[in-house]
Amino acid sequence: MPDGMDLNAILTRNTGKDIYIDASTFLVLKIEGRVFPKNNVNDAFPHVLTFSDYRAVNRIAIPFAVEETVAGQRACQIVLDSVQWNAGLSDSIFDLN
Repeated sequence: MPDGMDLNAILTRNTGKDIYIDASTFLVLKIEGRVFPKNNVNDAFPHVLTFSDYRAVNRIAIPFAVEETVAGQRACQIVLDSVQWNAGLSDSIFDLN
């Protein structure tokens, strides 16, 4: 995140996660929390999701870049080229009959 950016941080109750929101756009920029290894709740590692490159798709702001780090190491990076809503889906696939 750029230095000097005006941010609001929200600590979500019962989850121990900090959510960083851009104070001018209200977009989520980062979520910080902790993850635990399987079968060991005593060792917690920092877990961070960072959202960037927001673009409007049908007037909805979508982060085209998402990065996940665990204990400071990149675990996953997602970079989108485009977004389409329900492309190629017909209503019939949701029919319960």
